[in-house]
Amino acid sequence: MTTARPLDLRLLPAALTAWAAALLAVHLPWQPTLQLGWCLLGAGVLLTMIASLLNRLVTAPVALHVLLCCVLAGVVVLQAGTDARAHQMSGWAQAVAGDTPVMVTLRISGQPEILATPGFDGADRVMAHAMVEAATMPGEQRPVPVDAPVVIIQDAAAQSDPETGEEAAGESGERPARGSGARSAAEVLPLITGQRYQGLVKLNPTDPGQRETAVAFPFGGALERLRADGRAEFTQIFNGLRSATAAASSHAVGDAPGLLPGLILGDRTHQEEELSEAMRAAGLSHLTAVSGDTDSNRDESA
Repeated sequence: MTTARPLDLRLLPAALTAWAAALLAVHLPWQPTLQLGWCLLGAGVLLTMIASLLNRLVTAPVALHVLLCCVLAGVVVLQAGTDARAHQMSGWAQAVAGDTPVMVTLRISGQPEILATPGFDGADRVMAHAMVEAATMPGEQRPVPVDAPVVIIQDAAAQSDPETGEEAAGESGERPARGSGARSAAEVLPLITGQRYQGLVKLNPTDPGQRETAVAFPFGGALERLRADGRAEFTQIFNGLRSATAAASSHAVGDAPGLLPGLILGDRTHQEEELSEAMRAAGLSHLTAVSGDTDSNRDESA
């Protein structure tokens, strides 16, 4: 009979300290956040020097835990403060808080998906995570570099041709839908993973603590897809892999055509809402989750 190993909780204080520091940092202005971060790192350096002089760093677990907590919390707070400072200095934070539409250039960083809840006009909407690379702030003439994650929500039927800049119904001329079998999101959705887009957007701020800085809605028309650069062309390889996986899974029976792409690549575009809800109820939604993206996060963004 084997004896159960005791639960190792030695890193629990450090983890709790880092989480508490992150929670505090996202609710503070960037100036005191940076000051707090440097103070925590300074405390860690001071503790290390004292422990080295007294030769007690290894033999005193409490001192080692305090040092680890100070370093982790300091790094977390400094990272949050640096990001907040960059957004404040570039004018992005003011643009998000304002009511004026902003011209942005962004790159889709996550797999686009059809939202279960349609828009006010009853039309389907597509949601995707994106990274804003540049923005022209209200009252300015030139774009400034911005490194801000956002959630983009757009009409699923609207799409812009990168050659002409004119809106189109979609690359395939049909409306995307869940459970579409072999058709991948890269073929029918107006937002394509890895591609760059440009256009006016209306920004709504997100709640404190969320990674995304804003929810962006196209203003006055669909976003214009820019010509593919090297990074976008590289991403097309993975988009092709998604298409091939969906096509190969389309011949399976039952819920497999929608489930297999999610299990293999995290592509849940083809899952019916009933299947997604059943997996959430059974606690199995993590099986088709990638990069920390969960069904609950998407529902909150919607």
